[in-house]
Amino acid sequence: MDRVFDDFLWLFIIGAAIIAISSRWPDRVAGKIIHEPGLSALAGFLGLLSVPVLITVLAITWVGLPLAVILGAVYVVLLVLVGAFVSYCTGAWILERSGKPMASPYARQALGALVISLLMMLPVIGWLVCLGVMVMGFGALLLERRDLFLRLRHEDLA
Repeated sequence: MDRVFDDFLWLFIIGAAIIAISSRWPDRVAGKIIHEPGLSALAGFLGLLSVPVLITVLAITWVGLPLAVILGAVYVVLLVLVGAFVSYCTGAWILERSGKPMASPYARQALGALVISLLMMLPVIGWLVCLGVMVMGFGALLLERRDLFLRLRHEDLA
């Protein structure tokens, strides 16, 4: 049970920090998971596999080594963030289904973190839940960042 509490605490703290920085960012990423689940899963699967390969290829050359280090650091940060985004999406989905769509973002994060933490502890399917969280969250985050870049480019800001 200590692991459930630790997982919950980390998911909630990271999610609360994200919400404090930008309350709209979790909503945009959660929107990708809800409205484009297939594309999120595909982007997440391809991203989770291709980024380590790209890091390895870059690390082989002297010129690419600094880029590999930077990309590796960004990859690790994104892997830390994805669980919090999926937790937020899960909590928002549950609260919306229970008739409380206007619940606090922190309540969404807390409920989602609790549910995801408990699901990850299930004996047989816990690792599948963890894998699903990583794939869906990574893909949704990549798609959200792509959409932001395209929007900024369209407005001549990028």
